Amino acid sequence: LQGKLQYMRVLNDLPPFGGILFQTVGLDEKQSATTLLVGPRHGISHVIDLKNNLTTVLAEFSRVAKIQLYRESQGVARVELTIHEAKNKSLITLSKCIFFSCTTFYEPLVLLMEWPDASNFACLISGYYKLFVDPKRNIYFRAPGQS
Repeated sequence: LQGKLQYMRVLNDLPPFGGILFQTVGLDEKQSATTLLVGPRHGISHVIDLKNNLTTVLAEFSRVAKIQLYRESQGVARVELTIHEAKNKSLITLSKCIFFSCTTFYEPLVLLMEWPDASNFACLISGYYKLFVDPKRNIYFRAPGQS
């Protein structure tokens, strides 16, 4: 494990290393396949336009609470990425003082991917989490009997 973390540290310091692209599997015509980018500078991002390098960040590694893998069908895995996000709510009292309270929401992001890509996706996110957030905490879980 320490060797993998050291490898990721070395890759992180290389300027050309931007991230790894992953393809999701579309269920039907309504849900098309999408491209995701995972990397140290982009976190977990949705690739909107690959030609123009247009992306939008879905989550930073520090916001990932858990990532789980489930085998859906032959060669396809369901990835559940649980993301915690602090939302500020303003509360106005009768004296017109404004207070801010911080509430945590858990939002699951569910993706379908081919099994090898799903496993690599989960391991990469888990590795970056250990590298940037907490080296002692495990966020990657596989359902029992799933290998």
